[in-house]
Amino acid sequence: MADLKSVLQMVDLRRLREPRFGREVDLTRQRADYRRIPQSVLMDLADFCGATDPAPKDHDLYSLGQFLGRRAVWLRIQQHLCLTEAEIYALLKGEPFAKAEEWHRGGMV
Repeated sequence: MADLKSVLQMVDLRRLREPRFGREVDLTRQRADYRRIPQSVLMDLADFCGATDPAPKDHDLYSLGQFLGRRAVWLRIQQHLCLTEAEIYALLKGEPFAKAEEWHRGGMV
């Protein structure tokens, strides 16, 4: 049985395969690219994608599908930026949060 050190040497955790498309992605670079998005754009995307909205209660499958697609986009953005719930609410209020300020100074959080 392989020990943890040998397993970690075989797997480069920064380069993983995108499950849906089978392509290799560099997660470190991709997350750095997401951090370059201006806060005003993130605010708009959070609002447009329904970052904090509940699922629609009507029975219209079109609007439900549209909501789920937007929600999936937001969840991917949130995952890459490692945003907490408090940071999302600050973003929607237009308030700066520490993580975003660190990104714009060029630091990695």
